[in-house]
Order: sequence, then C-alpha cells, then structure tokens
Amino acid sequence: MTRHFREIIIRNLFACFAFFSVLILGLIVIFLFREGMPIFQQISVFKFIFGSAWYPTYDPPEYGIWPLIVGSLGAPSGMLLGETFNATWAVTNAGTASGRHR
Repeated sequence: MTRHFREIIIRNLFACFAFFSVLILGLIVIFLFREGMPIFQQISVFKFIFGSAWYPTYDPPEYGIWPLIVGSLGAPSGMLLGETFNATWAVTNAGTASGRHR
C-alpha cells in the first residue's frame, strides 16, 4: 500500500466522519426545533428571549433565556478583556525588564 493510497483512504475517512457529524448535528437541531415549537403557542418569542426567569413547572409556566444569553456573551467578553490586559502587561514588561528577567 503506497503512501498516496493511504492518504486518500484517510482523507475519505475524515470526509465520512465530517459528513456524519454534520448530519447528526442537523438531526439534533431539527428535533429540538420540532419539540420546542409548541412552546410558542403559550408564550411570545419576545418574552422567551427577553424573559428573566425559567420556571417551566409554574402555572402558567415562565420561559426566559435572557440570563443565558447575557452569560454566554459575558464570559467571552471577560476573557477577551483579560487577554487584552495580559498582552499589554507582557509587552510592557518585556520592554522594561532587565536582560536577566526577560
């Protein structure tokens, strides 16, 4: 078996894995949308997105994903801010540190 032939097999194997991964992900998304659509008969899309509470067992139930959205955006924003400060500190420190401490 030549090297070129092995590379073709591996490339096709990776392509199959990628195809099945995307297929499974698509099926998961379809399932979630299909199962989640009836909720919008009880609550508006605006209340769902901007609601601040998630209590599906209440009567009437409350569904709000705003805290989830803010948390999902807040964590990367904090990491980006921290990385900016760290990079600034590293550049400043590299320029001012003596040769022994570099």
